Amino acid sequence: SRAIRLNWLCNPSGKQDGFRPVDWMVELLNLYTKVVYPGTGYTRTLQLVLKQSPLIELFRHVHRLMQDNFHLIHRTV
Repeated sequence: SRAIRLNWLCNPSGKQDGFRPVDWMVELLNLYTKVVYPGTGYTRTLQLVLKQSPLIELFRHVHRLMQDNFHLIHRTV
């Protein structure tokens, strides 16, 4: 009971047995925010990062849809 309370889980994929620790999800979103979708040049501001951070999952979903619809072999996400 104590172990469950101290280790919160989330299920980002929605699949059965797809649970991950919350800190794993936070680190994944940090990776996408800072490395994959950071912006470049003058667009890389704190205000823009904060504005776009809720959209990271949407960016990933659209990217995956494009790859699936165009039957791209080398997936990057």
